[in-house]
Amino acid sequence: TRLVGRKIAKRFRLDASEDEISTRSTQIWFARSRFAMAESGATKVQLHLYDLSQGMARAMSAQLLGKQIEGVWHTGIIAFGEEWYFGGGIQRGAPGFTHFGRPSQVLDLGETHLPREVFEEFLVDIAPRFTMQTYNLLRHNCNNFSDEVAHFLVGEGIPSHILSLPDEV
Repeated sequence: TRLVGRKIAKRFRLDASEDEISTRSTQIWFARSRFAMAESGATKVQLHLYDLSQGMARAMSAQLLGKQIEGVWHTGIIAFGEEWYFGGGIQRGAPGFTHFGRPSQVLDLGETHLPREVFEEFLVDIAPRFTMQTYNLLRHNCNNFSDEVAHFLVGEGIPSHILSLPDEV
């Protein structure tokens, strides 16, 4: 995320040395420079949840697993009028009109004051870590992508019960 940090520092004329540019310092810069980013306006950020089991997890998990789970979740982040998700690479589509159909749940995550341009630079920066080759159903999936994007945009991740589901079953 050094590349993103340098671009943010340059765009908002933040004073930072090369050694200070890291994921943590980028987060600090966001907090310190909200006033500079506010001029771009706020963008609502949401999480779309899709139950890949189409209700079967809720109906059958207690009998099969001995534990009730609500769904087998695919997630996507809604920001800047588009839905962003990980599926064989970073994908985007019209919110609620991806091949996953209508979301089972929509959660409001907050607002971001980051410009779309900075967000898209962030996506370019993380794209090598979110490819078909790096996908892992349990440990590196759409939910991990959504969590990282949520942290970047609003400073908080997605609900922990979504990320911890593989450990529970």
